[in-house]
Amino acid sequence: MSDNMQNGRVLKQQNGLYTIEDENGISRVGNAGSKIRKEGYKILAGDFVEYILNTDNSIFINSLLERKNSFIRPPVANLDTLFIVVATDEPAPDFYNIDSMLSITEANNVNPIIVVNKIDIKSQNEICSIYEKCGYKVYSICGNKEDGIDELKNSIEGVCAFAGQSGVGKSTIMNQLFPELLLEVGEISQRIQRGKNTTRITELFKINKDTYVADTPGFGMIDFINFDLLTLEQLNEKAFPEFTPYKNNCKFRNCTHLKEESCAVISAVRENIIPASRHENFIRLHDELSSKNQYK
Repeated sequence: MSDNMQNGRVLKQQNGLYTIEDENGISRVGNAGSKIRKEGYKILAGDFVEYILNTDNSIFINSLLERKNSFIRPPVANLDTLFIVVATDEPAPDFYNIDSMLSITEANNVNPIIVVNKIDIKSQNEICSIYEKCGYKVYSICGNKEDGIDELKNSIEGVCAFAGQSGVGKSTIMNQLFPELLLEVGEISQRIQRGKNTTRITELFKINKDTYVADTPGFGMIDFINFDLLTLEQLNEKAFPEFTPYKNNCKFRNCTHLKEESCAVISAVRENIIPASRHENFIRLHDELSSKNQYK
């Protein structure tokens, strides 16, 4: 690396300009080389890049460094933790969407944490019992108050993002956690009971030396089919980790864990060890991904 060549992290991209933070925490703005664009790469918030530092302190991105993971929606890379926000009501929880997001995190080496919001409206017990039984960390909070906020804040490290259905209170929670960010909060549309998406670009906000929070647009109902966020192989091998202790106990080695009578996973579902909703959504995801592969 030459004297004026440096590495940095992308904080945001807007109007063709990239804001990069260098290894000393200094932010600079610049452009990306045409070589990166011609090779078909899209630089995302969270990416590590190699860039040239110009004499006027502007930068020129020369190359994109290896990623831990990347997502098209939200457009973010090298994500460490995804906080999946679900409301007890208004809107009602969509368990298929939750399980889809959990599967994607497992497949992409992202740590998932579930945040149950609006516990002042309805009990969180059903949601907590399902996911705590499966080994996931669950926080119960009231996003427009301080209940549970400090404990949640202590779990935030690395590059984090908040996801969930529109209207569950993602921006409200982030405002409680980090009031200095002053994120715009959208009001829920009473007509359709879904929130208005108020965020337009993905940006990493630095919380401390090693912690960043992504304000991400449109990370709600995940279209994993069109965006190729999950494969059938990843579903079977990495997702639904609570199935793992039982898979080797199935009668047949090629058990699909879908409907076989001799399946140890299904037996665990019948005994209420594995929540029935989780197995139902595994089957639904399996069918969706199988259909996709069939028509490729």
